[in-house]
Amino acid sequence: MILDNIAVFSTKIPLKKPFITSVRQTEVIEDILVRIRSDELEGWGNACVIPVITGTEKEAIVKDLEKLSKILLGDIEKDFNGIISGIYREKVSNVALAAMDIALHDIFSRKAGLPLAEFLGGSVRPFPICATISLLSPDEMAEDALKLRSEGFSLLKLKVGGNPDLDFARINSVHKAVGEKVSLFIDVNQGWNLDDALSVIKRLSDAGIVPTGIEQPLEFSNYRGMETLKAATSISIFADESANSLSMAMKIITERISSGINVKLQKYGGLRAASIITDWSELSGFKSMAGCMMESPVGVWAMAHLVASRNSFVLCDLDPLVMIRDNPVCSGSQCRAGQMEISRDHGLGISSIDDIKMIKEYWR
Repeated sequence: MILDNIAVFSTKIPLKKPFITSVRQTEVIEDILVRIRSDELEGWGNACVIPVITGTEKEAIVKDLEKLSKILLGDIEKDFNGIISGIYREKVSNVALAAMDIALHDIFSRKAGLPLAEFLGGSVRPFPICATISLLSPDEMAEDALKLRSEGFSLLKLKVGGNPDLDFARINSVHKAVGEKVSLFIDVNQGWNLDDALSVIKRLSDAGIVPTGIEQPLEFSNYRGMETLKAATSISIFADESANSLSMAMKIITERISSGINVKLQKYGGLRAASIITDWSELSGFKSMAGCMMESPVGVWAMAHLVASRNSFVLCDLDPLVMIRDNPVCSGSQCRAGQMEISRDHGLGISSIDDIKMIKEYWR
Protein backbone atom coordinates (compact mmCIF):
# COMPACT_ATOMS: atom_id res chain seq x y z
CA MET A 1 0.00 0.00 0.00
CA ILE A 2 1.20 3.51 -0.86
CA LEU A 3 -0.10 6.31 1.36
CA ASP A 4 -1.21 9.50 -0.39
CA ASN A 5 -2.22 11.86 2.40
CA ILE A 6 -1.93 12.23 6.19
CA ALA A 7 -3.83 14.85 8.19
CA VAL A 8 -3.58 15.77 11.86
CA PHE A 9 -6.55 17.14 13.81
CA SER A 10 -7.39 18.26 17.34
CA THR A 11 -10.59 17.49 19.20
CA LYS A 12 -12.12 18.16 22.59
CA ILE A 13 -15.03 16.07 23.87
CA PRO A 14 -16.92 17.30 26.96
CA LEU A 15 -17.69 14.84 29.74
CA LYS A 16 -21.08 14.45 31.43
CA LYS A 17 -19.45 15.28 34.77
CA PRO A 18 -15.88 15.89 35.99
CA PHE A 19 -13.55 12.89 36.05
CA ILE A 20 -11.59 12.95 39.32
CA THR A 21 -8.69 10.79 40.48
CA SER A 22 -6.01 11.18 43.14
CA VAL A 23 -3.78 12.60 40.39
CA ARG A 24 -5.97 15.01 38.39
CA GLN A 25 -9.41 16.33 37.52
CA THR A 26 -10.75 17.01 34.02
CA GLU A 27 -14.04 17.95 32.41
CA VAL A 28 -13.02 17.22 28.82
CA ILE A 29 -11.21 14.61 26.72
CA GLU A 30 -8.53 16.15 24.52
CA ASP A 31 -7.06 14.12 21.66
CA ILE A 32 -4.89 14.58 18.62
CA LEU A 33 -6.34 12.56 15.74
CA VAL A 34 -4.52 11.34 12.65
CA ARG A 35 -6.18 10.33 9.38
CA ILE A 36 -4.24 8.47 6.69
CA ARG A 37 -5.49 7.93 3.14
CA SER A 38 -4.61 5.66 0.26
CA ASP A 39 -6.80 5.84 -2.85
CA GLU A 40 -10.38 5.48 -1.54
CA LEU A 41 -9.39 4.04 1.84
CA GLU A 42 -8.72 5.89 5.08
CA GLY A 43 -7.66 5.00 8.60
CA TRP A 44 -7.98 6.84 11.92
CA GLY A 45 -5.82 6.89 15.01
CA ASN A 46 -5.54 8.96 18.17
CA ALA A 47 -3.03 10.32 20.67
CA CYS A 48 -4.30 11.42 24.07
CA VAL A 49 -3.18 14.82 25.34
CA ILE A 50 -2.58 14.22 29.05
CA PRO A 51 0.96 15.49 29.82
CA VAL A 52 0.63 14.82 33.57
CA ILE A 53 0.16 11.11 32.73
CA THR A 54 2.08 10.56 29.48
CA GLY A 55 4.77 13.22 29.85
CA THR A 56 4.15 14.45 26.29
CA GLU A 57 2.76 17.90 25.46
CA LYS A 58 0.41 18.56 22.55
CA GLU A 59 3.06 20.39 20.53
CA ALA A 60 5.47 17.46 20.83
CA ILE A 61 2.79 15.02 19.66
CA VAL A 62 2.14 17.12 16.56
CA LYS A 63 5.87 17.34 15.84
CA ASP A 64 6.28 13.57 16.21
CA LEU A 65 3.33 12.94 13.88
CA GLU A 66 4.91 15.24 11.31
CA LYS A 67 8.10 13.17 11.48
CA LEU A 68 6.21 9.90 11.05
CA SER A 69 4.04 11.35 8.27
CA LYS A 70 7.01 12.42 6.19
CA ILE A 71 8.60 8.99 6.59
CA LEU A 72 5.43 7.13 5.63
CA LEU A 73 4.61 9.35 2.67
CA GLY A 74 8.15 9.08 1.37
CA ASP A 75 8.31 5.29 1.53
CA ILE A 76 8.07 3.03 -1.46
CA GLU A 77 5.27 0.47 -1.23
CA LYS A 78 5.69 -1.91 1.69
CA ASP A 79 3.62 -4.61 3.29
CA PHE A 80 1.86 -4.07 6.61
CA ASN A 81 4.53 -5.61 8.84
CA GLY A 82 7.25 -3.66 7.08
CA ILE A 83 5.50 -0.35 7.66
CA ILE A 84 4.60 -1.08 11.30
CA SER A 85 8.14 -2.28 12.10
CA GLY A 86 9.53 0.85 10.49
CA ILE A 87 7.59 3.33 12.62
CA TYR A 88 8.47 1.46 15.82
CA ARG A 89 12.14 2.11 15.11
CA GLU A 90 11.63 5.88 15.11
CA LYS A 91 12.39 7.97 18.20
CA VAL A 92 8.99 9.48 18.87
CA SER A 93 6.63 9.61 21.84
CA ASN A 94 4.54 6.52 22.51
CA VAL A 95 1.29 8.47 22.18
CA ALA A 96 2.22 9.72 18.69
CA LEU A 97 3.38 6.22 17.76
CA ALA A 98 0.05 4.83 19.03
CA ALA A 99 -1.91 7.26 16.86
CA MET A 100 -0.09 6.20 13.70
CA ASP A 101 -0.09 2.51 14.64
CA ILE A 102 -3.88 2.54 15.17
CA ALA A 103 -4.49 4.42 11.90
CA LEU A 104 -2.34 1.93 9.98
CA HIS A 105 -4.15 -1.03 11.53
CA ASP A 106 -7.45 0.63 10.60
CA ILE A 107 -6.59 1.26 6.94
CA PHE A 108 -4.93 -2.13 6.37
CA SER A 109 -7.84 -4.02 7.90
CA ARG A 110 -10.19 -2.00 5.68
CA LYS A 111 -8.07 -2.97 2.69
CA ALA A 112 -8.32 -6.62 3.77
CA GLY A 113 -12.11 -6.28 4.01
CA LEU A 114 -12.14 -7.28 7.68
CA PRO A 115 -13.17 -5.78 11.02
CA LEU A 116 -10.02 -4.96 12.94
CA ALA A 117 -10.72 -7.73 15.48
CA GLU A 118 -10.64 -10.33 12.68
CA PHE A 119 -7.57 -8.70 11.11
CA LEU A 120 -5.88 -9.23 14.50
CA GLY A 121 -6.83 -12.90 14.47
CA GLY A 122 -10.02 -12.89 16.55
CA SER A 123 -13.71 -12.35 15.99
CA VAL A 124 -16.32 -9.65 16.49
CA ARG A 125 -18.08 -10.39 19.77
CA PRO A 126 -19.63 -8.45 22.64
CA PHE A 127 -17.92 -8.43 26.03
CA PRO A 128 -18.59 -6.85 29.44
CA ILE A 129 -16.84 -3.69 30.57
CA CYS A 130 -16.65 -1.97 33.93
CA ALA A 131 -17.71 1.58 34.71
CA THR A 132 -15.48 3.97 36.64
CA ILE A 133 -16.61 6.08 39.59
CA SER A 134 -14.62 9.25 40.25
CA LEU A 135 -12.98 10.04 43.58
CA LEU A 136 -15.74 11.78 45.55
CA SER A 137 -17.28 11.59 49.01
CA PRO A 138 -18.48 8.13 50.15
CA ASP A 139 -22.14 9.13 49.75
CA GLU A 140 -21.60 10.60 46.28
CA MET A 141 -19.73 7.51 45.11
CA ALA A 142 -22.50 5.27 46.44
CA GLU A 143 -25.08 7.34 44.57
CA ASP A 144 -23.11 7.05 41.32
CA ALA A 145 -22.73 3.31 41.90
CA LEU A 146 -26.48 2.81 42.21
CA LYS A 147 -27.06 4.70 38.98
CA LEU A 148 -24.50 2.60 37.11
CA ARG A 149 -25.95 -0.62 38.52
CA SER A 150 -29.35 0.44 37.17
CA GLU A 151 -27.74 0.91 33.74
CA GLY A 152 -26.59 -2.72 33.67
CA PHE A 153 -23.03 -2.58 35.00
CA SER A 154 -22.05 -5.50 37.22
CA LEU A 155 -18.43 -4.43 37.74
CA LEU A 156 -17.49 -0.99 39.07
CA LYS A 157 -14.04 0.54 39.23
CA LEU A 158 -13.61 2.90 42.18
CA LYS A 159 -11.08 5.73 42.12
CA VAL A 160 -9.49 6.19 45.54
CA GLY A 161 -6.15 7.29 46.98
CA GLY A 162 -4.56 9.79 49.32
CA ASN A 163 -6.46 9.10 52.55
CA PRO A 164 -6.67 5.43 53.64
CA ASP A 165 -9.44 5.98 56.19
CA LEU A 166 -11.59 7.92 53.74
CA ASP A 167 -10.76 5.42 50.99
CA PHE A 168 -12.06 2.55 53.12
CA ALA A 169 -15.20 4.56 53.81
CA ARG A 170 -15.66 5.13 50.08
CA ILE A 171 -15.32 1.44 49.22
CA ASN A 172 -17.51 0.36 52.13
CA SER A 173 -20.21 2.88 51.20
CA VAL A 174 -20.36 1.66 47.61
CA HIS A 175 -20.36 -1.99 48.71
CA LYS A 176 -23.29 -1.41 51.07
CA ALA A 177 -25.19 0.47 48.36
CA VAL A 178 -24.88 -2.04 45.50
CA GLY A 179 -24.61 -5.35 47.37
CA GLU A 180 -22.78 -8.56 46.58
CA LYS A 181 -24.03 -8.93 43.00
CA VAL A 182 -21.89 -5.98 41.83
CA SER A 183 -18.13 -6.58 41.87
CA LEU A 184 -15.72 -3.82 42.87
CA PHE A 185 -12.28 -3.11 41.44
CA ILE A 186 -10.13 -0.54 43.26
CA ASP A 187 -7.86 1.91 41.42
CA VAL A 188 -5.53 3.82 43.74
CA ASN A 189 -3.40 5.66 41.14
CA GLN A 190 -0.29 5.40 43.38
CA GLY A 191 -2.21 6.95 46.28
CA TRP A 192 -1.08 4.65 49.12
CA ASN A 193 2.18 3.57 50.70
CA LEU A 194 2.72 -0.06 51.66
CA ASP A 195 1.43 0.34 55.21
CA ASP A 196 -1.67 2.13 53.91
CA ALA A 197 -2.35 -0.66 51.43
CA LEU A 198 -1.94 -3.44 53.99
CA SER A 199 -4.19 -1.59 56.44
CA VAL A 200 -6.99 -0.96 53.94
CA ILE A 201 -6.87 -4.55 52.67
CA LYS A 202 -7.19 -5.87 56.26
CA ARG A 203 -10.13 -3.57 56.96
CA LEU A 204 -11.82 -4.69 53.76
CA SER A 205 -11.33 -8.32 54.74
CA ASP A 206 -12.73 -7.69 58.22
CA ALA A 207 -15.79 -6.07 56.60
CA GLY A 208 -16.27 -9.02 54.26
CA ILE A 209 -15.43 -6.99 51.16
CA VAL A 210 -13.36 -8.84 48.54
CA PRO A 211 -12.43 -6.65 45.55
CA THR A 212 -11.73 -8.37 42.24
CA GLY A 213 -8.45 -6.50 42.15
CA ILE A 214 -6.48 -3.45 43.24
CA GLU A 215 -4.72 -1.36 40.61
CA GLN A 216 -1.47 0.54 41.17
CA PRO A 217 -1.74 0.93 44.97
CA LEU A 218 1.87 2.12 45.38
CA GLU A 219 4.18 4.69 43.84
CA PHE A 220 5.13 3.58 40.32
CA SER A 221 8.79 2.83 41.07
CA ASN A 222 8.13 0.82 44.25
CA TYR A 223 8.50 -2.61 42.68
CA ARG A 224 9.73 -4.24 45.88
CA GLY A 225 6.68 -2.93 47.72
CA MET A 226 4.43 -4.27 44.96
CA GLU A 227 5.97 -7.72 45.37
CA THR A 228 5.51 -7.56 49.14
CA LEU A 229 1.88 -6.54 48.81
CA LYS A 230 1.17 -9.24 46.25
CA ALA A 231 2.60 -11.88 48.61
CA ALA A 232 0.54 -10.57 51.54
CA THR A 233 -2.92 -10.83 49.97
CA SER A 234 -5.02 -13.11 47.78
CA ILE A 235 -6.46 -10.05 46.03
CA SER A 236 -4.97 -9.58 42.55
CA ILE A 237 -2.62 -6.57 42.39
CA PHE A 238 -2.43 -4.95 38.95
CA ALA A 239 0.38 -2.73 37.71
CA ASP A 240 -0.50 0.33 35.61
CA GLU A 241 1.84 3.29 36.05
CA SER A 242 4.61 0.85 37.06
CA ALA A 243 4.31 -0.75 33.61
CA ASN A 244 4.83 2.53 31.79
CA SER A 245 6.94 1.18 28.93
CA LEU A 246 7.23 -1.99 26.88
CA SER A 247 10.46 -2.97 28.67
CA MET A 248 8.98 -2.42 32.15
CA ALA A 249 5.83 -4.32 31.22
CA MET A 250 7.92 -7.28 30.10
CA LYS A 251 9.99 -7.08 33.30
CA ILE A 252 6.88 -7.09 35.51
CA ILE A 253 5.45 -10.07 33.66
CA THR A 254 8.69 -12.05 33.55
CA GLU A 255 9.60 -11.41 37.21
CA ARG A 256 5.95 -11.63 38.33
CA ILE A 257 6.23 -8.42 40.33
CA SER A 258 2.46 -8.02 40.42
CA SER A 259 -0.50 -10.34 39.79
CA GLY A 260 -1.44 -8.65 36.53
CA ILE A 261 -0.91 -5.71 34.23
CA ASN A 262 -3.11 -3.01 32.72
CA VAL A 263 -2.56 -2.94 28.95
CA LYS A 264 -3.12 0.45 27.29
CA LEU A 265 -2.38 1.38 23.69
CA GLN A 266 -1.22 4.90 24.54
CA LYS A 267 1.40 3.64 27.01
CA TYR A 268 3.12 1.26 24.63
CA GLY A 269 2.81 2.79 21.18
CA GLY A 270 -0.30 1.11 19.80
CA LEU A 271 -1.76 -2.23 18.84
CA ARG A 272 1.45 -3.96 17.79
CA ALA A 273 3.19 -3.48 21.14
CA ALA A 274 0.00 -4.08 23.14
CA SER A 275 -0.55 -7.35 21.28
CA ILE A 276 2.97 -8.48 22.12
CA ILE A 277 2.48 -7.68 25.83
CA THR A 278 -0.92 -9.38 25.91
CA ASP A 279 0.34 -12.53 24.22
CA TRP A 280 3.45 -12.73 26.39
CA SER A 281 1.29 -12.25 29.49
CA GLU A 282 -1.02 -15.09 28.43
CA LEU A 283 1.85 -17.44 27.61
CA SER A 284 3.38 -16.65 31.01
CA GLY A 285 0.15 -17.43 32.88
CA PHE A 286 -0.03 -13.78 33.94
CA LYS A 287 -3.23 -11.71 34.18
CA SER A 288 -4.01 -8.88 31.75
CA MET A 289 -6.70 -6.25 31.99
CA ALA A 290 -7.66 -4.01 29.08
CA GLY A 291 -7.49 -0.32 29.82
CA CYS A 292 -7.38 3.06 28.16
CA MET A 293 -6.65 6.68 28.95
CA MET A 294 -9.36 9.33 29.05
CA GLU A 295 -9.32 9.33 25.26
CA SER A 296 -11.65 9.60 22.30
CA PRO A 297 -13.78 6.67 21.05
CA VAL A 298 -11.18 6.11 18.28
CA GLY A 299 -8.68 4.71 20.77
CA VAL A 300 -11.30 3.03 22.92
CA TRP A 301 -12.66 1.09 19.94
CA ALA A 302 -9.14 0.15 18.83
CA MET A 303 -8.55 -1.40 22.26
CA ALA A 304 -11.99 -3.05 22.12
CA HIS A 305 -11.04 -4.77 18.85
CA LEU A 306 -7.84 -6.05 20.51
CA VAL A 307 -9.93 -7.43 23.38
CA ALA A 308 -12.22 -9.21 20.90
CA SER A 309 -9.19 -10.69 19.17
CA ARG A 310 -7.90 -12.32 22.37
CA ASN A 311 -9.42 -14.45 25.14
CA SER A 312 -6.97 -13.52 27.88
CA PHE A 313 -8.27 -10.25 29.34
CA VAL A 314 -9.77 -10.77 32.80
CA LEU A 315 -11.26 -7.27 33.01
CA CYS A 316 -12.03 -4.51 30.51
CA ASP A 317 -11.92 -0.87 31.61
CA LEU A 318 -13.03 0.92 28.44
CA ASP A 319 -15.61 3.31 29.73
CA PRO A 320 -14.94 6.81 28.31
CA LEU A 321 -17.88 6.02 26.01
CA VAL A 322 -20.09 6.07 29.11
CA MET A 323 -18.59 9.34 30.36
CA ILE A 324 -18.74 11.58 27.28
CA ARG A 325 -21.69 13.91 26.78
CA ASP A 326 -22.00 13.35 23.03
CA ASN A 327 -20.06 11.00 20.78
CA PRO A 328 -18.61 12.81 17.72
CA VAL A 329 -17.29 9.57 16.18
CA CYS A 330 -19.80 7.96 13.85
CA SER A 331 -19.58 4.17 13.97
CA GLY A 332 -21.66 1.09 14.53
CA SER A 333 -19.79 0.34 17.76
CA GLN A 334 -21.52 1.14 21.04
CA CYS A 335 -21.65 0.46 24.75
CA ARG A 336 -25.01 -0.77 26.01
CA ALA A 337 -26.07 -2.20 29.38
CA GLY A 338 -22.48 -2.79 30.48
CA GLN A 339 -21.55 -4.52 27.23
CA MET A 340 -19.14 -3.35 24.53
CA GLU A 341 -20.53 -4.09 21.08
CA ILE A 342 -18.02 -3.43 18.31
CA SER A 343 -18.94 -2.85 14.70
CA ARG A 344 -18.73 -5.55 12.05
CA ASP A 345 -17.77 -2.92 9.48
CA HIS A 346 -14.26 -3.05 8.06
CA GLY A 347 -11.41 -1.67 10.14
CA LEU A 348 -12.57 0.34 13.14
CA GLY A 349 -15.88 0.92 11.38
CA ILE A 350 -15.59 4.72 11.56
CA SER A 351 -17.58 6.55 8.88
CA SER A 352 -16.88 10.14 10.00
CA ILE A 353 -15.81 12.28 12.96
CA ASP A 354 -17.51 15.57 13.82
CA ASP A 355 -16.17 18.63 15.64
CA ILE A 356 -12.51 18.31 14.74
CA LYS A 357 -10.03 21.02 13.73
CA MET A 358 -7.26 20.38 11.22
CA ILE A 359 -3.79 21.25 12.47
CA LYS A 360 -1.61 20.08 9.57
CA GLU A 361 -1.88 18.08 6.36
CA TYR A 362 0.82 16.27 4.41
CA TRP A 363 0.81 14.96 0.83
CA ARG A 364 2.96 12.53 -1.11
